[in-house]
Amino acid sequence: MRTKLKTHNSKLLSGFFHPLVFYPLIGFVVFAPVLFMGQAYFDGDLLTQYVPMRIFLKACLLQGHLPLWCPYLLGGQPFFADPNTMSAYPITYLLLPLPIPYGFSVFYFLHFLLAAWGMYFWAKTLGLSRESGLLAGLLMVFSGFFWWEIIHPPLLAAFAWMPWWGATLEKLTQKLEPAWAFAAGLVFALLFLSGNFQMTLGALYGGALYLAYRLLIRREWRKEPKKDQRLLAAPLFFLWGALPLLVLWIPSREFIHLSERLHAAMDYQTFQADLSLDPRTLLGFLLPLKPFDPSGQARPVADYLANAGYLDPWALFLFALGLKKRKGIPLFFAVAGGLAVLTAFGRYFPLHRLLCFVAPGFELMRAPFRYLFLYVVGGALLAAFGFESLGKKRREKGKKDFGKNIKLAALVYGAAILVLGFWEGKAVWLQLPALTLVPAGLCFLWGEKQSQALGHKIVLLSITLSLILTAWTCASSRWGPPSNFDYLERSPVLSELKQQSACGRVLIGDHIPYSVESEGRPVPFDLPPDSAYAAQVQDAIGYNPLGLDRTSDLYTLRLGTYARLMAVKAFAAGDRRWNLPGFSTSEAGGVLYGVNRDKIRYVYHPSKVETITDGQARLEAMRKPGFDPYEKAYFSESLSDFSRNNGLATDLEYDLVRDNPDERGFKVVMNLPGWVVFSEVMYPGWKAWVDGNASALFTANHAFRAVWIPSGSHEVTFRYEPPWWKPLLGGLAAWAFSVLLLVLGPGRRKFWPAPQA
Repeated sequence: MRTKLKTHNSKLLSGFFHPLVFYPLIGFVVFAPVLFMGQAYFDGDLLTQYVPMRIFLKACLLQGHLPLWCPYLLGGQPFFADPNTMSAYPITYLLLPLPIPYGFSVFYFLHFLLAAWGMYFWAKTLGLSRESGLLAGLLMVFSGFFWWEIIHPPLLAAFAWMPWWGATLEKLTQKLEPAWAFAAGLVFALLFLSGNFQMTLGALYGGALYLAYRLLIRREWRKEPKKDQRLLAAPLFFLWGALPLLVLWIPSREFIHLSERLHAAMDYQTFQADLSLDPRTLLGFLLPLKPFDPSGQARPVADYLANAGYLDPWALFLFALGLKKRKGIPLFFAVAGGLAVLTAFGRYFPLHRLLCFVAPGFELMRAPFRYLFLYVVGGALLAAFGFESLGKKRREKGKKDFGKNIKLAALVYGAAILVLGFWEGKAVWLQLPALTLVPAGLCFLWGEKQSQALGHKIVLLSITLSLILTAWTCASSRWGPPSNFDYLERSPVLSELKQQSACGRVLIGDHIPYSVESEGRPVPFDLPPDSAYAAQVQDAIGYNPLGLDRTSDLYTLRLGTYARLMAVKAFAAGDRRWNLPGFSTSEAGGVLYGVNRDKIRYVYHPSKVETITDGQARLEAMRKPGFDPYEKAYFSESLSDFSRNNGLATDLEYDLVRDNPDERGFKVVMNLPGWVVFSEVMYPGWKAWVDGNASALFTANHAFRAVWIPSGSHEVTFRYEPPWWKPLLGGLAAWAFSVLLLVLGPGRRKFWPAPQA
């Protein structure tokens, strides 16, 4: 009876440590506050950017269309083409039926599982045991990088796909089967569609090095028949699998090409080296720093950048064990991880600067510390190799004293980390379970088989407990009620500006108080300018890493000229420096309100027009004190003969009759024919119709749309129809159909051979 009960308990324990059970249970625990207790992460760019974007996307879909354009930010700019919106990422749409804050909570949980299972799969393809694979997955999903990027969903999603990228490349090097080449391409496409090009760039370079290394050291597949044929077929199947990335690559390439990112002067110190990892903070790799002080104030970001490299206090110990005997793949992970850390140092070490000069793509990316993700991925696997060595030493001849040496080394190492943590004032209590119980677990690893299994489980559980405590305490975002994202209800300022913005724009300034809550206490915050997304307020400015180059040029104009061009009717700000000329101001609740005394027009007829094709010359003309866009407009293109009525005054009345993100309609009444300029940002893909007839669209005053309108009453319609949109949808449908034929068709066994018995 005892034997049967013991066997039953052993099976239950083994079932608990199955990856399909273990990771979801751990995930439910660590995300319990946001999954089951009515809380939501809210700090950083979640509050200021990503949730407003998601609110806008969902609102548009509920109205029956996918938004390609957003008129509510920076005067108007592409939405789908903006990688930060994650509009091309499939999982985005799976979660949209949920309330937005809860949808993000489920998003974190799903990517927690995705990353953990991917790392476990990769570890298994490398021949590691279940316990070692479980540890690799744990270190991946509880790494400081995962919990740092919780405020940046595109980065988190790309990071979660990273182990699947490595695992499919590993499987490809083992057999060179077309199926694994296709799978690697598909994973890379999903990683790209996540929407962060820095992660994609690192994955591309890291994956290429990994693939080259594994192919060079593998010799068995070279003797297989048809190896040459498979070598030629593998790149084709990879490209086939990667084709969906074109859905984002084509529109975003157009957007980035026209953004200020490619046209602004990029100084290394202030751009590429921004957010460099300070070598003096490397202790955060072992003992991370809390991002918020006891009063709830956010610490300086530079102080806890090293949190992104956190794996576990035992990481260095396991690294040493992983490198003790094996020289192949563990050595690769060690070298690659070391190079990633040196790159993350940015301005503190020359490697990153060198890469910005010689490696394509690096010069366009800021925040070098983010390349730590390569260290984290490789470090998790290197630690798993070290953990694997613990279970194997027991059976090696002549190694009876090895266990005693390891136990003694573990005690000394754990004690040293504790002393160092107390000395540096770190939150050592977070790591106490791991630092105290791991040595105890090691005591079982050189006994009988059952004792060894118990030792592995003690080590795993003690490390897991410390990792959960660290995730709750050292994440880059706190919890708060979902109502933190009720921008209009929590901000009377935003509601006031919404009333002022009819057929015009507003300016949402800095330091406007916005109250949010965490643990029942108010947390001081500033009203995010990007709340304009959620409130559907047209903001002339806003925050986005990508902004159109031409609208950014308008910031160099005189304030009065800028206000007229952008049809700015009102502003609100939390400091006096926003006291704009020409605005009547009042103050309430510490917020400065301004209303434009000028008669702002969203649609106007300039009595004079002139063509200046050179952009800088055009801006110089617009900077002159006497320039009035209502009187004179500078066109970017040569005009046709019907512009001869220059200098004639024209009466114009207008009304907005249709207002959708991708389509706007105006009723315009004029007593004479002439050019009409609309305060709508010009961008490739916008088309114009006058009374249902296609009309030529021109660029006036550097960045705005203009059409020629006959006299009388007319309806002018603008519709965003980029030439790439329908071909991309058709191509994606054709690709999906081809995949179904490949997987379900009669030739599927040639693509994916049946597993051998």
